[in-house]
Amino acid sequence: MSFLQPALLYGLPLVALPVIIHLIHRQQHKTVQWAAMLFLLDARRMTKGMAKLRQWLVLFMRTLVLLGLIFVLSRPVAGLWLGSLAGSSTDTTIILLDRSASMEQRSPEARVSKRQTALEKLTDLLDNTNPATKVLLIDSAGLLPVEVPSPQSLANLTEAGPTSTAASIPELLELAMDHIEVNETGQTDIWICSDLQKSNWLPSSPRWESIRTRATAQKALRIFLLAFPGAPADDLSVMVSGARLYKTNNQSQVLLDATITRNNASSRPLSIPVQILANGKLSVHNIEIESDQYGIQALPVPLGEETEAGWGRVQLPPDDNPRNNDAYFLVSAAPTRKTVSVSANPAFNRLVQIAAASPPDPYLTYSIDLLTPAQANQIDWDTTALLCWQAPLPNGILAQQITNFVANGGSVLFFPPENPDPVSQLFGIRWTAWDDGLDSLDPIRTWRTDSGILQNSKDGKALPLGKLKVFRNCRFEGDSTSIATLESGASLLSRAPTPKGNAWFCGTLPQPTHSSLSQDGIAFYILLHRALSQGAQKLGDAHVYSTGKNAPSAGYEWKAMGVDPPPESTRHFHAGAYNSGDQWIAYNRPPEEDISGILPDDTLASLTEGLPWQKIEDEAGSGQSITSEVWRIFLYLMAAAAILEALLCIPKRQNAPSGAQGAFPAR
Repeated sequence: MSFLQPALLYGLPLVALPVIIHLIHRQQHKTVQWAAMLFLLDARRMTKGMAKLRQWLVLFMRTLVLLGLIFVLSRPVAGLWLGSLAGSSTDTTIILLDRSASMEQRSPEARVSKRQTALEKLTDLLDNTNPATKVLLIDSAGLLPVEVPSPQSLANLTEAGPTSTAASIPELLELAMDHIEVNETGQTDIWICSDLQKSNWLPSSPRWESIRTRATAQKALRIFLLAFPGAPADDLSVMVSGARLYKTNNQSQVLLDATITRNNASSRPLSIPVQILANGKLSVHNIEIESDQYGIQALPVPLGEETEAGWGRVQLPPDDNPRNNDAYFLVSAAPTRKTVSVSANPAFNRLVQIAAASPPDPYLTYSIDLLTPAQANQIDWDTTALLCWQAPLPNGILAQQITNFVANGGSVLFFPPENPDPVSQLFGIRWTAWDDGLDSLDPIRTWRTDSGILQNSKDGKALPLGKLKVFRNCRFEGDSTSIATLESGASLLSRAPTPKGNAWFCGTLPQPTHSSLSQDGIAFYILLHRALSQGAQKLGDAHVYSTGKNAPSAGYEWKAMGVDPPPESTRHFHAGAYNSGDQWIAYNRPPEEDISGILPDDTLASLTEGLPWQKIEDEAGSGQSITSEVWRIFLYLMAAAAILEALLCIPKRQNAPSGAQGAFPAR
């Protein structure tokens, strides 16, 4: 419990006034022995105990009246966390705001998003409890501390607005700890506003151990989680997985691949109109969704007369989350899709060559270069779409080249070397050791079917990964999102958290001595070509990026296509398409934002173990405040105490003892 007028609490010693007055009153009378009345005192000794009890009750009620009056005037407030704000006043409040696309889920009634609700609740909290505290906002998109001038201005800050980005809660907490340690902020409260989406909390990140150590060392730190884990009642999302330019009869068209995902528990068939805008030409396609996903494959969308490049947008009808209802695509003359395989094992290179050189699209050109690790300096990074690396993780110049390649939109599939080096790491991930001597096969237990390179096929069917046999798997550690997990609990395939491009780590090899990945054929083939397709987006004049801080921003010289653009400095936080001469840029929300799943309570408990932590669950559009004034309770208690005190003070008629009636006749 906290108080809006805490200065009035200095009046608490006044509750001793009734006791002091009572003691003074007792000293005003001098006791005189009067023999004629002594027998009356003997007669009243039998009722003396009850009289004293009544006197103490009267004194107690008078004290309660004063105590209640002081509490009423100090205007106490209580929160849903049952008094966790009691104690010393807060010097600094740090708000860690999740601005990911999933936080734009709205309540069906109030049409207020989770993000807006969080800002309203915190504005009310700061305004009512401690308006003098210094407030800092660190948002998941900008990742920079911003001082909030006043609680009322919080919701109006640019850094608090909606985005189409993803979030990293561990990174936000690390930034908060950096600020606390550098600035010695005193008594500090951290408020995390999040929807607990698992992909944003990264529970496998090694950052959590460091966060727990640093936060535990801060004795004047309290952490509050304002959580909005509720699932949407009506929400569909769309993600474009491919767009290819195709020319026929002097006409250009797009062959579009997209996936529409249903993000709620409903299983009833659904018919929706999907709008596709391509180079300003609008077409509407009615589709029937009968399961969790619907795949659009090679849908022809007209662009007009022969065109070498273009843009487009796939848009769904309005629902609970407007931030996942559209996806942008670009098309241009398709360059050669080149794969580079680096391995000292000829058998590995041969398997990659067989899969990569088999064209799934007859209208595209494919090529592959097979190199040894010693020849890796020959890679032409500008023309390469996919790098398959089966060798010890590089360092120095080569490691920086691979990092730049991914940062520019390229794709890398890392496979474990025969002799892992547990020291070397890349993208924050390192190989540890092989799981040898397994008593039985280690099959795949789960894998992501809703998005990513292992998602279901366009007809909604899952890849045949359940039949995959793994004989040897190399474990790896680091900050990554697991896409496929083995029965033993080890990760078979994970994606490193790269802002652009993709870097995957696969724990086994396609050789028959390690797995049936190449023998089963289809899984390895699809895995390779999906990675190749995503890496090919960096080639040519059209580039599609995931929104985020590290995406290149389309400045004022870039023309926005189809919609009014946001300010130049924040364009890379929002989905959209832009053109400048022959160059095209498009932004879409990161694929992990479409990976559903709420962080389990037991996982959250393990991540925050030992921290001064309190969780407050809420829902979008909720009108319930996380703080409320409770002075009325003390007013009612004060009134009840006053009434009881009055009743106890009503004088009772004293009857003379029966044995004294003759000695004192009435007059």
